Amino acid sequence: MGILIHLAKRWVAGEYLEDAVERAKSVNDRGISGIINHVGEHNEDIYKIEASAEEYNQLLDSIKQEKIDSAISINPTQMGLMKNVQTCIRTIEPLVKKAADLGIFVWMDMEGSIHTQQIIDIYKHLYKENKNLGIAIQAYLFRTPEDLKELSAIGARIRLCKGAYNESADIAIERHEDIKKAYANLLEMLFREWEPGLIAVATHDDELIELAIQLNKEHPLNFEFQMLVGTHDKRKEELVREGYKVCGYIPYGKSWLGYFLHGLNEQKRDIRRALVCVIKGD
Repeated sequence: MGILIHLAKRWVAGEYLEDAVERAKSVNDRGISGIINHVGEHNEDIYKIEASAEEYNQLLDSIKQEKIDSAISINPTQMGLMKNVQTCIRTIEPLVKKAADLGIFVWMDMEGSIHTQQIIDIYKHLYKENKNLGIAIQAYLFRTPEDLKELSAIGARIRLCKGAYNESADIAIERHEDIKKAYANLLEMLFREWEPGLIAVATHDDELIELAIQLNKEHPLNFEFQMLVGTHDKRKEELVREGYKVCGYIPYGKSWLGYFLHGLNEQKRDIRRALVCVIKGD
């Protein structure tokens, strides 16, 4: 358990809001923005849903009061989607509006494919009046190119990630090399066609990072790099020195173990990278 805790502390700020605030201040000191996520998903109990919303209310207040450079990231199934779409909208929308008043950006995390269409529908509904809102889209799903065309029509803010759930071969690309190729193709499409929306390049892959840099030279856009806190830290700092915006994803909460074990199961390559980082001191 000792090595598990040691590794988890690289990726997870701690159990409490104060831990996340301190971690965000730490990454800010290195020129890196934060994206704070209160870990949790699949809440069906209305009291847990309300408690999660209150936690985010306090988090928004703390970001403002402590003058932290950080967005927040929300899991829809934590915020009412397990009940129904309307409960999720009623829970998330006040947080997004409050965040807008405070000058804070909000990301909606993407979850398993069973929820993909619902999350996109919720995003489109909320985005009409809340432009401080972005959505994560997973490159390994066969449906993603069409989803991006649909989201492009409204100028959405997109976080492009590879995908972190075990999905069946009939709906998702399975081989790592093919997922990487799909990510590269989607990235090229975004830089060539995505105006004026924000693009977040969420990857630790050096080749894809370099591709984004090259594409931005050819097609200058509003974009940023996003990586897990505690992973590829030296590269993050190099990118900051080169003038790029870099964000570190900072999870916290009492459900940290489930989050970490999910990472062990679903993101083995990133886990291996973290192990290398521990050894190399990166």
